[in-house]
Amino acid sequence: MTGHSGRTLGTGASGPGIVHLGAGAFARAHTWWATALAVDADPGPWGVTAVAQRSHAVIDALLARDWRYDVRLLGPDEDSTDTVAVVRDGLVAADEPDRLMQALSAPETRIVTVTATEEAYPTTSTGTLDARNQLVAADLRGDAPPRSLVGQVVAAAALRQERGAPPLSVLVCDNVQRGGEVLRQLATQLAEERGLGDAVAELARWRFPTSVVDRVVPAVEPEQQPDVVADPAFRWVLQDDFAGPRPAWERAGVQIVHDAEPWQLGKLLLVNAPHSLVAYLGLALGHTSVGEAMGDDVVSEAVGAALADELVPCVPAAAGLDPGAEAAATVRRFTRQVLPHALKQVGAAGSTKLPQRLRFPLDRHRVRETAGTWSTLTIALWVHALDRALVEDSCADRVRASIGSSPAQRAIDVIDLLGLGSAEADPARDGLAGWLTELDGGGPEAVRGAVVAATR
Repeated sequence: MTGHSGRTLGTGASGPGIVHLGAGAFARAHTWWATALAVDADPGPWGVTAVAQRSHAVIDALLARDWRYDVRLLGPDEDSTDTVAVVRDGLVAADEPDRLMQALSAPETRIVTVTATEEAYPTTSTGTLDARNQLVAADLRGDAPPRSLVGQVVAAAALRQERGAPPLSVLVCDNVQRGGEVLRQLATQLAEERGLGDAVAELARWRFPTSVVDRVVPAVEPEQQPDVVADPAFRWVLQDDFAGPRPAWERAGVQIVHDAEPWQLGKLLLVNAPHSLVAYLGLALGHTSVGEAMGDDVVSEAVGAALADELVPCVPAAAGLDPGAEAAATVRRFTRQVLPHALKQVGAAGSTKLPQRLRFPLDRHRVRETAGTWSTLTIALWVHALDRALVEDSCADRVRASIGSSPAQRAIDVIDLLGLGSAEADPARDGLAGWLTELDGGGPEAVRGAVVAATR
């Protein structure tokens, strides 16, 4: 790391009050970094126990550094590095399930934070627990130890109920709409189906406040672990709904609000949705990173049009939230990004991301009986990327299996796969079919021409 500022953050943590599930780069650059700032401003028992689900890479690297790591903030106007010392312990859940349950059920643990990606919340199209998920299926059978995030939460609830531990506050720090409520519902359903009444009762005592997070953190190369590089832009909005004490996160610039849902919609629609468009359009045009792609006028103009025409109108008004200004800030931020944020990383797992990011604009257009030019283009470009194996996705084989189908049939299949369809005549399917026809078999210049025509 270069540009060291000389700050060591997190020494104000006096005890292991937080368990964090998911020890990825985002947690280190966002959630733990902010917690370290908070405990230095207002010391308390908020040391972090870092939990990786299966990989030893991060935990071993942290242990070798006495649980410390560096966060380099690199932007067009900033290059500084902090050492974060808020982590006090760590473990790998798959290999140390007993230690995980001990940490989650300890009475001194009052906060659980989670960064597990959208795939860790397996739901059906109706929002219920997806029993087809292999990890969930094992937890529904009662296999030990619990393998899914949802199963781990249920097991922790049962233990805390048995031991009389105080209720937890669980903060989902993933790009999942109302992620805390989703996790609560899934955990309660799993506990009910297992007949674990004590766990159901315990979960009812817990709080799952809505948490809205934002910071660009590229993936970390193995030789760089556990250090991370991040964009200086930072946001964390937390609903003021906790079961007990918490760190003074507001001292670290975190916004504590009564209702975080408008902010969450703002993040999904004004940052995440255009990010997906940048990723898939950029890849189709031969670009590799966000900053590089936004330097292409075709990409930047498409993003600006998508925000103005389809995304900004879906964000509700809220005190301190100006959707137009947020959209403009997103364009500036993407354009000025100096981090090598790979489009393949941004575009990965689109089948779990796109439904949340595009549902609102597609529903709005459905009411107006219009297709939604930019939302359907984003989906078409996702299909384009999967057809060419440009990104990884658990649904890639299912999408590629329909390559020989007509654009109209592929549109029906894809919209239904994403759970974005309607039982009625659906203009989104027609719009998607149109884009699939234009992009079918086309290279970068064909994509460029089709998108340029749409912006005129």
